[in-house]
Amino acid sequence: MELCAGTLTDYCGSKSKGPILPPDELVLYQIANGLNYIHSRDLVHHDVKPDNILISMSTPVKMKSSDYGFV
Repeated sequence: MELCAGTLTDYCGSKSKGPILPPDELVLYQIANGLNYIHSRDLVHHDVKPDNILISMSTPVKMKSSDYGFV
């Protein structure tokens, strides 16, 4: 697993001094696109929340889902 800047909860709570996020529409699109991918593999996440959305440190910034313990 790659090193990430923090979670969406950290960013929304201003605890993170990580990278600048893209526009909200793109953030939501990336999250929905990731969920669409795992659903296409007949998997369901069951615990989607801001704590489980990671912010990459790469450029451009990407949202990544984590915590697949309940899948």
